[in-house]
Amino acid sequence: MFGGQIYSSHVRLPGIERDAQVSCSAHAAEKAVRHTDAGRNVTRVIIVWIIAGAFLLFRGVPGVLALWRSRSWTGSECSVVDVRPSITYSYRVGSDEFVGQRRTFDPGSTLGASLSDAGRGEFVVGQSLWLWYNPRDPRSSVLRRSASVSMLLVILGLTSLTLAASTLFSGDTP
Repeated sequence: MFGGQIYSSHVRLPGIERDAQVSCSAHAAEKAVRHTDAGRNVTRVIIVWIIAGAFLLFRGVPGVLALWRSRSWTGSECSVVDVRPSITYSYRVGSDEFVGQRRTFDPGSTLGASLSDAGRGEFVVGQSLWLWYNPRDPRSSVLRRSASVSMLLVILGLTSLTLAASTLFSGDTP
């Protein structure tokens, strides 16, 4: 200090300034890489949600649609013919006799859905049951007008697609 005035001097050291610039550039590059990696991870999650949602809808929608269409189906009595590997039942519509295997409208319910039917004793050969058949196509029948698994698949599929859409359009994605 000379006479109450403050003097400052700015000394430029080329090596130190360059090192500081390199350090700042390295930090910015590292931050950009982290930001890019986070963006890639979010993109991957969105893609997984979309694929999962589409698959779940693909598996669930047919059962829900079949349940909806079955509202006009006719009820009738049937007789259990076989229980292994899955239930088989016979029924009459007018003078024609039909055989069916579908228990519900859920996926897999016609593909020998369970050996456990016989194991649980739920169905017994000769047992009389109530079924529903399509009056326009009596070959289409079902024991229970139910599609609970299909409905669950649709709900999960819609949830997955909603998560993907909300993440994609939220504006918070890196």
